[in-house]
Amino acid sequence: MNKWLKILLAFIDLFNKEGKKKAMKTFTIRRGASNKDGVYGMFIDGNVPFAVTVEPEDKNNQANISCIPPGEYIAFLRKADTGRRKYDVWQLRGVPDRSAIQIHKGVTEDSSLGCIIVGESFEPYKSKSAGVMNSTKGFTEFMDRSKGQEEIKIIIEKCY
Repeated sequence: MNKWLKILLAFIDLFNKEGKKKAMKTFTIRRGASNKDGVYGMFIDGNVPFAVTVEPEDKNNQANISCIPPGEYIAFLRKADTGRRKYDVWQLRGVPDRSAIQIHKGVTEDSSLGCIIVGESFEPYKSKSAGVMNSTKGFTEFMDRSKGQEEIKIIIEKCY
């Protein structure tokens, strides 16, 4: 093989290695129950459930008071102090008729303006039938599982 062909092949090989993006990680939220206090789900990484979620009850995708429609969404990492939160959150793109839908910490759907709240378990909370407990722990696990990603895919399924 001549010298120039070797250089060209080495360049192509280098480009292919550096030009490859890390595969986008996919998470699924399976909504399993709903009542006047919210929509309750299980957060899944691949086929491993690792946390629970709560969102506002389904009010036909009304801004600030409803959960978002089931579907597939791409999320980007929104850095701390670029919005309302003092910590990094994942923010969904392409939610029909909605903006600034984030995955963040909280307790009940009252902690949300249509966003997804992550925790470790469900328990009755104040006058609510259930809230998520240990939100910081559940949210931290989600952030650890999504670490190093520029974007992630969130699939939301309605299973009730």
